[in-house]
Amino acid sequence: METKQKQISKHELNQFIGTTQYFKHWTKALVYTDGVQYIGANGGYWIIDLIASYQTGDHLKRNPFQAWKIKIVEKDGQRGFSAICTDGNDNELIRQDGEYTDLPFDLEFFLQADPTHNAVLMITNEY
Repeated sequence: METKQKQISKHELNQFIGTTQYFKHWTKALVYTDGVQYIGANGGYWIIDLIASYQTGDHLKRNPFQAWKIKIVEKDGQRGFSAICTDGNDNELIRQDGEYTDLPFDLEFFLQADPTHNAVLMITNEY
């Protein structure tokens, strides 16, 4: 049976206040929670891949806590995005801009890692 992808809903995201399981990212750079899986399954796997792609860099390994914001940016009638990673204290670590997104609203994530860099990506209300 094929499942139909639906658009990400703020109401549905608010239902995630913890996780029942962890999903391994294919890069093995991180695991992620039920809330992140919901975003991925509804068109947002590219966000998980984007965040995972930065986890091998030494500058992020020195920051066991990361706050990621995916902001919608409108320019010339086109909806793009800015992915911004901070250390949680508004010190910007990474910024990547994209020319297109179909996200319905801005999203925020936290990534928490232990000293061996076993990283867990979660939506903010799962923290």
